[in-house]
Amino acid sequence: MTRLLFQSKYHSSILIFITLILASCEKVIEVPINEEEQSYVLEGVLKDRDSASFFKVSKTKATYDNNGFEVVSSAVIKVGDNNGVEYVFEEDPQMPGTYVNYNFVAEENQTYYLSAIIGGELITSSSYSKTKPVIDSLGYQVVSYGQGAQQESFLLPEYYSKDPVDEQNNYRLRIWVNGEEENEYYIGNDYYINGQVYDAQFFGADAEFGDTIFVEMLEMDEKVYDYIYGLSNTLSTGAFSPSPANPPSNLEGNAIGYFAVFMTDTMSMIIQ
Repeated sequence: MTRLLFQSKYHSSILIFITLILASCEKVIEVPINEEEQSYVLEGVLKDRDSASFFKVSKTKATYDNNGFEVVSSAVIKVGDNNGVEYVFEEDPQMPGTYVNYNFVAEENQTYYLSAIIGGELITSSSYSKTKPVIDSLGYQVVSYGQGAQQESFLLPEYYSKDPVDEQNNYRLRIWVNGEEENEYYIGNDYYINGQVYDAQFFGADAEFGDTIFVEMLEMDEKVYDYIYGLSNTLSTGAFSPSPANPPSNLEGNAIGYFAVFMTDTMSMIIQ
């Protein structure tokens, strides 16, 4: 679903954000595939925070069912940077199919290179880290509907930020209310708000006084943005929706999914 969510404080330019009903980044993504095909599924997430980076590796089955993905163990996953430093991600014995390196922290303006051997096959990719985004502040709007005695209201969380002027930016926002992440995910670029101060509302994330709000802002490169945007189109349903197709993965080899470096910022507040 496409929503007009972000409006500049200085004029009426709008940043179009895409609301995604997706699984969390911390879960294996269920990528739509053609039933006759089987592929490895790799989800690689690198972040600029301690113990926040991981890889999840699985394999699709011929058809979707309650156990549509098989976790894959014994993969060899390495990440290199511009300086020739190599990081090994090892499988967590408590979480088969999940590979971690708790000492890895992504840095700004770096290209990271993935080399993964899965089932004897080589999977490669690269992803570029942008400038770290900044959430200036969090707030909320009181939204009322109905009339007279039937009038009701709810609180709509929002955040304030300034887009950097000297680079193209692609964003993803995540929001938790009282520790529970909202199912709606938001992504968008700075096509209409480059270099501007703006505020944005989290439509669908209704809140009440006393609620604790936690927001994570992620900056990604264009290929990762294209993948998530393509995935949102694939998951759209309706009479005029296109036929299911794999989104444009940035992986090379017999795998679907993505490899992403995210620069992040977080902020929390209690609505009072």
